[in-house]
Amino acid sequence: MVWMNEEGNSFSVKATQSTRFIVLSGAPLNEPMYTYGPFVMNTEDQVRNAIEDAQNGKLGTLEETF
Repeated sequence: MVWMNEEGNSFSVKATQSTRFIVLSGAPLNEPMYTYGPFVMNTEDQVRNAIEDAQNGKLGTLEETF
């Protein structure tokens, strides 16, 4: 995950092996952020709930197709 301040306008990536990634952008939310692995929420409790949901199959699945 890359965080940029409001003045940031570029970044670079150097991959050491075959890599795929997605770039998303948006207006700053000005909210607290708590991250753990792929989970990004506002609080630790929200992240724990999201992990539990993922373990119980409540988040669905993504199928990679190219």
